Amino acid sequence: MPNLFRQSTVDVCLNRLSFTLDVFGGEMSSGNGQSNFPFTFVRLLGKGTSAQVWLARHRASDHDVALKVFNVQGRSSNQVEEFFRETRFVARAAHRNILEVWGYGRASESVEFGGEVVLAVDQLYLVSEYVSGGSLDAHAGELDWTQTRAVLTDLLLGLARIHARGIVHLDLKPANVLLSERG
Repeated sequence: MPNLFRQSTVDVCLNRLSFTLDVFGGEMSSGNGQSNFPFTFVRLLGKGTSAQVWLARHRASDHDVALKVFNVQGRSSNQVEEFFRETRFVARAAHRNILEVWGYGRASESVEFGGEVVLAVDQLYLVSEYVSGGSLDAHAGELDWTQTRAVLTDLLLGLARIHARGIVHLDLKPANVLLSERG
């Protein structure tokens, strides 16, 4: 697998599709009033205390992705660099039971959705696969024993993979467990 992360850009290969994400705040604006941000926001999927997750569409390919936009108010430069380091760690922990991280960046321009700014200049974002099955929390009480066992087995396999890489998931809860066809 090629190294997807370089200092100036992130090259992402997505089902035979390549595009480049700005990582450290280079120019993304064309200067003609049109956004060069490669994604269009579609709808809000969820929000927490530290981030909002959006369904977004890659403009060139019309491919859906999950775009996590982090709240960066009050973050030091060390915390921002830690974000980039941890994101690279997770992206390298590829496993069928771990969400695929395709890129990350810091916005160099504001992006609006519905008349409101949803991505501000210098705001951090992460691009990952979009999982349409929803969260485990949304399916509480609906799973039979066989399904529950399969979900727990897949969850433990994914956790074992990240733990082997020295990563500890600090916010494991049903709302943060996504269900997909692949496990």
